This record gives sequence, structure tokens and C-alpha cells, in this order.
Amino acid sequence: MNDKELNQEYLRKTGIENVGKVPWGTHFCQFYQNQDDLISILVPYFKAGLENNEFCMWITAEPLMAGQAEQALRKEIPGLDAYIKNGQIEILDYNQWYTVSGRFDSERVLQGWVLKEKQALQKGFAGLRLTGNTFWLEKKDWKAFVSYEEAVNSVIGRYRMLAACTYAISRCNASEIIDVISNHQFTIIKRDGKWELIESANCRQAQEAVKKSEGKYRSLFENMADGFAYNKVILDKYGEPVDFIFLEGNDAFETLTGLKRKEIIGKRVTEVLPGIEKAQFDWIGRCGRVALTGESTRFEQYADFLQRWYSVSAYSPEPGYFVVVFEDITGRKKTEDSLRERETRLSKTEEIAQLGSWELDLVNNRLFWSNETYRIFGLKSQEFVATYEAFLEVVHPDDRAAVDAAYSSSLSAGKDTYEIEHRIVRKSTGEIRVVYEKCEHIRNESGRVIRSAGMVHDITEQKLVEDKIKKSEKKFKAIFESIPSGILVLDKNRNIKEVNNVLERIFDIPREAIINKRWGDAFMCVNSAGHCEKGAEEFCRTCRVRNAIMEVLAGERIYQSKTKVELALNGKIEERILLISASPIEYENEPHAIVMLEDVTELNRLRQRLKAEHTFAGLVGRDAKMQELYDNVRELSEINVPVLINGESGTGKELVASAIHSESPRADKQFVPVNCGALPDGLLESELFGHVKGAFTGAIRDKKGRFELANGGTIFLDEVGDLSPAMQVKLLRVLQDGCFEKVGGEKTIKVDVRVVSATNKSLKDEIKSGRFREDLYYRLSVFPVNITPLRERLNDIALLSECFLRKSAEESGRDIVSLSEEALSVLMDYHWPGNVRELQNALLFALVKCRGRMIEPRHLPLNIQQSKGAAPVKKSRKHKLDLQKVKDALKQTNGNREKSAKILGVSRATMHRFLHDCKDQLLET
Repeated sequence: MNDKELNQEYLRKTGIENVGKVPWGTHFCQFYQNQDDLISILVPYFKAGLENNEFCMWITAEPLMAGQAEQALRKEIPGLDAYIKNGQIEILDYNQWYTVSGRFDSERVLQGWVLKEKQALQKGFAGLRLTGNTFWLEKKDWKAFVSYEEAVNSVIGRYRMLAACTYAISRCNASEIIDVISNHQFTIIKRDGKWELIESANCRQAQEAVKKSEGKYRSLFENMADGFAYNKVILDKYGEPVDFIFLEGNDAFETLTGLKRKEIIGKRVTEVLPGIEKAQFDWIGRCGRVALTGESTRFEQYADFLQRWYSVSAYSPEPGYFVVVFEDITGRKKTEDSLRERETRLSKTEEIAQLGSWELDLVNNRLFWSNETYRIFGLKSQEFVATYEAFLEVVHPDDRAAVDAAYSSSLSAGKDTYEIEHRIVRKSTGEIRVVYEKCEHIRNESGRVIRSAGMVHDITEQKLVEDKIKKSEKKFKAIFESIPSGILVLDKNRNIKEVNNVLERIFDIPREAIINKRWGDAFMCVNSAGHCEKGAEEFCRTCRVRNAIMEVLAGERIYQSKTKVELALNGKIEERILLISASPIEYENEPHAIVMLEDVTELNRLRQRLKAEHTFAGLVGRDAKMQELYDNVRELSEINVPVLINGESGTGKELVASAIHSESPRADKQFVPVNCGALPDGLLESELFGHVKGAFTGAIRDKKGRFELANGGTIFLDEVGDLSPAMQVKLLRVLQDGCFEKVGGEKTIKVDVRVVSATNKSLKDEIKSGRFREDLYYRLSVFPVNITPLRERLNDIALLSECFLRKSAEESGRDIVSLSEEALSVLMDYHWPGNVRELQNALLFALVKCRGRMIEPRHLPLNIQQSKGAAPVKKSRKHKLDLQKVKDALKQTNGNREKSAKILGVSRATMHRFLHDCKDQLLET
């Protein structure tokens, strides 16, 4: 921007002949006698503003109201309508601005002008041109308005504003005229038919005072050692600082910057110092904000455009201007950098050597630590008051007395040095470290010790190495016992030399009964003939654990496998799944094998149950009717048709709807459920279709309905049979056209939503009784899906119970609780009017009552225990299996118990318990 452009930007045409151009921030007034006086000044004033891309505001009062003012403008500005349409001018009567609330609020009005200026700049206008007529002003408001004018006069210089205030001279007495003139930079008044300017006496006095003081302070100003510069900020159209002009500087300014005043005064800083606006530090913005806000600032900064360091203080003597007082600190910064570099090198050397240094001033009790000493002690300088007493606090409590005694005795005994090893406790982490310290005392001329200097060396790692051999056996033992897998160490003769406590738990055998025995002699397994015994290792030929031991000892190879074993535990035969990992090791200077056995039986069961639980999209059930339901859901996922789910309460209708959605191409969109029976019509309509602001009491904002939220996805209308006739009609339209209007709205909204509905009623009966529309029924039930009640698929009760119990255990962190056969029998005999939901609640009730790991009939809700057909609590276990049928099944499967259990329709656990309880009868036959 050249000087001409700068002049055009900041000097504005007033349009008033004897005023000419004025800068932004000008605040003047006009005394008028009649309507013509106002028109003769204000019409050309606003015409110039509109032509210069300024936002204009004319606040009118008698004798020239808004309509008359607009008419006067039209005579002089033919294109006024275009300016109005563009939002460049507002003409308001005084009660729309000054007295909006019925009274004059000076703070509100002043902030209103500031806001209008900001909005004008945001819209691309150059600034704000305004006028306000005070004819409305009453005597009681005069004092407040004078204060308001003073406030305007004090702040207007910060903004891109021109303000003209108009006063009826007939309504002002002499003192009031003086008030008006003193609060404006100049006044326009008509004398002998001509407009004249009266300059404010306050302004003249201020100028004269400046001239008088200027000479007084010029000598001080020129002889300052610090540089001084007086500047005016330049703003962009948004009111942000973009440049500033040098107005004055002293001799030190030239010396410290190398710039000559005669060459830069009156010039912009971006012209004098090209590139300053792109500097890493925002010089223009930092100083410009001082001029705008009046808040002083102080900083040290490198001026890359002058290649010097400066300490700068900046303040604003008046709005739009700022002064900087600065000194050249380049030499100091270089010295600081040199010292910092030396300290860094020394600190790095200490860090590499892990060697810290310290010095204690005994005269002033001040302790200095190097950075490495702080690191060794785990402290930061800002959190440690360096004294000898504070140092002792860091020493381990058990070593504190010895350290203090070593230092004190070296002084009392007249020694020049001492050394000691001791422990410290890092405050931040509680970590204990071992350090070695050596100290040398420094004496004055009289031989008195005045300082102690020393070094501290972190020898923790060395100590750890020294203690490693001593602690290795203990450490090995701790690790050995803490590993969550069972561990055996065997020698080359397959004798067990060591086991951990986990292995004892897996096999339920104390280590005293295992050590120095061979695998087959130590553990009771179920052999190939079905016998439980020890000592017959020939029966263990197929045992993978034994084979792992053999292979590792023979070939020194790592062996990994997963196997099933049957163990006799607590008088029962139990199947366990073990992960086997075996490898050769050197133990007590002899080759050995280490075997790790991890019991993953429970984990495997969890995985199996989890897989079964999520057989299909979260639905649980093995019954044939449930399999048919799964097939229906799969078919429905591939076609986009409305679905009606029929089922009793508690059968899981929403879960089926969710499965249909999750398996469909819409799965990545919203699934939005709505309970149609839970809300009255008015609220339900708003919930389904949304409402606009003001549609009803409480509708404070627009709200999207469930159909709009489900656009692209699926909406689930639960209890659709409870819809009123009116809501049925509105729903029918959405199903037919995919269109609806919000409550209170006129705009039609079209959505793409798949509708899945559900009911526990017979809609055909509802149609016959006239409570449900037949056409809506056929729209909803393109593909009906029926959910079988629980009483018709009792075989799923065991599976559902297992799923619920395991999920509850996972959520609560409790051990997995099982269902006894007697309790399952009670559940199977119950009629389940509440279906799956009632079953889940019954099991939750039982979990609260059960303190062990097995739910018995007594833990179930009383109504289920006492229901007709419920089995009585059994005192002892009675098997439902027939001995002959078991024999036949085993024969058919060549002794495979798992396959036999499937043939007989029982679980593996039931089969194993039967075999264990009836082993004598089996052996006899």
C-alpha cells in the first residue's frame, strides 16, 4: 500500500463541504435548528459513506423521522434501493436503538456500535459510519448521556468508525452546549446562514500541553540509553493490525538498530524492514494488540531481520498508538549461550559416566547439585530445596544415620576426605538405588572447613550383578512358582525332580508324592481299558505328556502340543485339556527336560459356549423351530421387505429384529427401535415423525423423528398392535410412499427405511374387532415370522441357562456357576409364561441366592419350585441312563464316550459321572 492508498484507506470523505476528510475514529457533532439543517449535513454525509463502501446507520428522532430521512436520501441517491438490498444502510427511529427497553442503557448502546462495526467488517465493508439524533433526550437522562459521549470519545479511536451526533440547539442550555462541544473533536454550527467548525477546547488544551511538555522531555528522550520509538498501528478491514508507521525515535534508536530516523519517520515498518511480516515472531501483531487493547507487554526476542537480540517493553499512550522502549542484549545472550553450552557439555559428560557432582556451602548451608546428581536421585530442581538436611531425607531411612555419621566424623576428626556406599529412595517412584559417594573438604586460610565438594556414582547395576548369583536360585524359585502353568523338571531317567504349585493344583497331588517318581508312577490317569491306576506305564503309551518327555530327552527338540487327558480328581473322572510345551534345559549341570502344562479346559469350554451362544447373530437355541427361525432370518437379510414378528412377551422379538438388520445390507446403518405401546398418540407421533420448533408447548427446537433417524437403515416398531386408528393411518402413508411431515411442519420428508414390526397380539383378531386396519396389516406382514414360546422348545433351556450363567460370570467377575441336574429338571417342568425373559430373571434370582458354584432347586424362585409338575429336591443322585443302553452305545462307538453321550442325548459330564458311579457293574460285564 503506497502513501496515496494509505491516505485513501484511513482518511475518509465526510461529504461535508467545510469538513473534508477525517481519519477513522473521528467523533463530531452538529447543532441544528430544523429539519433542513439535518438534511443539509447528514444526506451528503451518508452519500459519501455509501460511495466509499461503508456500512451506514442513521438513528432518527424529531423533527426528522426514519421515513422522512429515507425520502431525503432518495432525492440525492437514485440507487438507494440497491444499497438497502445489499444491507449497506439501516435507518432506525431512536426507540429502536437508544430506548429499546423503554430506557437509555449506555453500555448496551456502546457495545451495539462495536458489534455493528465488527459485523460490517466481516461483511466486507470498510467500516461503520453512524449518526444519532438526541431530540428524544430528556433532562433526567442528560448526565447519563454525557457520560456515554465521553465513553464514545475515549474508545472510538480503536475502531473503524465515524460518529456524528446531532443536537437541537433549542433544547440545550449554555452548560449543556459546553458539555456537548467538550465531548466531541469538533462541532458544526450554523452562523449567518453558513456552517462553521468549532474545535473542542479540550483538544486545543491537550495540544498546547503536549507542546509545552515536549521541550521539557526532549533532552531526556534524546539522552536515553535505551532505544525509543513512537508508532501508529495500521489495521486491515477486519480491524486486525497489519502494519505500523514510525512517528518518532531517539538517538539510541539509531544506534541500537542501525536505522536513520530521517529515512524512516512517516514510513511503514514493512517498507523499512522487508520481511518483518513473515518473521517467526509476530512483531506487528504483538505490538499492534498493545495499541488496540491498551495492555502493556514485555518480552525478549531475536530480531532476525536485524540479527540482534532485544529486550522490549511496549505500552500504548493513546488508542491506536504504541511506544517501544528497548535495549540490545545480544552480548548478554551470547555469553549465556556460551555458558549454557559449557554446562551442557559437562552435564553430558557426567551423564555418560553416570557420575554426578555436588558442593555444600557450610557457611550459608546451600547445596548445589549437578543435573546428573538430580537424575541419579530421581529429583527435579524445582521440587527440591537443596540443603544438607533435605539431602538426608533422600537417603534410605536405614542408612541415614550411617551417612550423617560418616560426614560428621570426617569433619570432627579433621579428615580431608571420606567415602561411603549407601542407598537412596527416589521420591517420584519410590525406587531404591545404591550410590557410591566420595567427598573432599575445602578449608579457608585458618584451616576451617567452609565447603565440601564431592561426587556421587550410581552403582546399582554393579550391585545387582554382584547379588545376581546369590539371588538367582531364589529368583528362579519365585518365577517358577508364579508362572500360571504347571511345570515339571525331569532328569534323563524321566524322574520328576521339581514341580510348581500350579501343577499340584492341576493333578490334585502334593509335590511330596511326585518328586523322584516317573510320570506313570506319579499321576493317576484313566488307561485305555478304562481303569484308574498308577504304576503301569505301559498303559501310557498314547499319553502325549509322556511322549513329549521322551522326545525331548531323546532328541533335544522343543515339543508343543494340545491334548485331552482324563484324570481321577476328588473321586471323579474328569476330562482336562492341556497345552503341552516341553524343551531341554541344563539343570544342576545335567541334561533335563522342562515340561509346561497349561490347563485350558475352562477356557475351551468358554469358547465353545461363546460359539454356541452366538450361533446366529446373537440368537440362542438348538431346537428345530429355532433353526427354522435362523433360516428365515437369513432369507430375510437378502430381500428388502417389511417383516411382522409374532411372538409372546419375553420371546426376544427385538433380538430377532436386530438379527434381521445386522445380517442385511443395511447393517452399517441405524437400527432404531420404538415401543408403540409405551407412548400416547401425541408423543408417539412426535417420536416417530419428529416436530418443528413451536409445534406444541415444550417444542423449543426442531427434532428429528425415529423414521428420519433410521433413514437408510431399519426401524423396529414393537407392540405395533397397540397403535391407535389415527396413528395407523399415518403409518400406512409412510409404508406406501416413504413420505411424512413433522408435527407442525409443512415440508414433506422422504426416507428409505426398512420396517420390521412386532406384536404379541393376533392382528387378524384385531382386524375382525375393528381395532386394526386390514390394509396396514398386509403392508406390515409381507413376510411374517413366528417365534416359538419357550414352553414349546424346552430342550433349549439347558443351553440358554448355560449362556446366561456364563455371561453373568463374565460381567460380574464371579466364578462360573453351573446348574444342577435337579434344578434343570425343575426348570424343564415349568410352563414359562414369561418365556426367555422370565428364565433369565429366574437365573439372576438364583445367582443372588446361591453362594457356591452349583445352583440347586432351593435357589430358584418359589413360584417355579412350587409349580405343577416341578420335580422334588433329590437327596441323592439317580441316573436316568440305562446301564444296558450305555453298554450298547459304547460298543457301537468302539468305546468313544463323547460319541456315546451324543447317541444317548446327554452331556459328556453326565456320561463320565455315570461311568464312574457304575464302574463296578461295567467291570463285572
